Amino acid sequence: DIKENEKRIAKLRKEKKRITEELKKSREKYFEANSKYQKLKKQFDKFIKIKQSFQNNAILCSTKLISLSVISSNNNNFNLESIIKDAIFTSLIKGYIDKLKKIEEKSKTLQKKLDSLSSNMEEIKKDIDDYTTKKTMKEQKIKELKKLLIKQANIKYKYKNKLKSIKKAQAKNKKVIKKYQRESKKAIPKIVKKRKRHTKIIAHINSGIYKNKKVARYRGRKTIAPIKGGYTFKTKFGLYTDPIYNFEIFSSAVILKPNHEHAKVVSVFDGRITLFKDDSTLGKFIIIEHDNGLQIVYAHLDVFAPGLKIGRIKKGRVIGRVSKQLYFEVMKGDYRIDPEEVIGK
Repeated sequence: DIKENEKRIAKLRKEKKRITEELKKSREKYFEANSKYQKLKKQFDKFIKIKQSFQNNAILCSTKLISLSVISSNNNNFNLESIIKDAIFTSLIKGYIDKLKKIEEKSKTLQKKLDSLSSNMEEIKKDIDDYTTKKTMKEQKIKELKKLLIKQANIKYKYKNKLKSIKKAQAKNKKVIKKYQRESKKAIPKIVKKRKRHTKIIAHINSGIYKNKKVARYRGRKTIAPIKGGYTFKTKFGLYTDPIYNFEIFSSAVILKPNHEHAKVVSVFDGRITLFKDDSTLGKFIIIEHDNGLQIVYAHLDVFAPGLKIGRIKKGRVIGRVSKQLYFEVMKGDYRIDPEEVIGK
């Protein structure tokens, strides 16, 4: 999950970079278009002022020409001076009108350019707003994923510590069982050892997932289950590799969860109880040295069976009861055996 989110963040950053570049280009385009617009606007405003000035002058000339015509008409005085003035004003008015036409054409051209630039600027503005929104969304998503990564990192840290505690607990279990195994062997009478009927055991497996682990394979006939009334596997036997930290955890036993409370736990073979006691690590546990050479640990019992004692025990005899889980480990000397190879369904 962490790796996937890191990929998503990298992808989002790449997209954000692309959007930022597009945003920069759009802003540059807008700045360039705005500069052109402002220059044209100045020209346009200048032409409007000139146009206004020519219009005012044309109106003034027309007014004067009309006034001159009215005065001459009233006085019936059409002398040379009045004719010259009339011609001058008429010529001026014509000149103003011609210039006004040119200014008008130029103003229209400038107005079209201004309208085009204004429209272009609006489009660029929309692009800027769009890229800004997209950039904000990407930043928000990156922020959310970073928060998620922090949470996942905390989970990863707790998970790592949990795995360490599992390995520590397993090492402690191994140490405790080895200690009691030695005690158990001392308690076995020599006559019992002579009577052992060894079952088929294939020695240490040196390949596959059990490489470098002291594991043997059981090839004898399967026996009864250690829990009456059914159970499920909470933990199975074997080696697995942690997907995040890539280190191995080996489970040398199985944890069986009974289908109901106070389930009966029984001896799976004939044999001899060599040790049973209450321990801070294993809880109430029993070690049975079975006649076929297997040594089995039954641990985490709620209670021992009434009258339980060191000595001979028959297959199927109740040795205790369990409610939550039964620790069930099968050994052959220093080798561990998968309990699923030994017990039936």
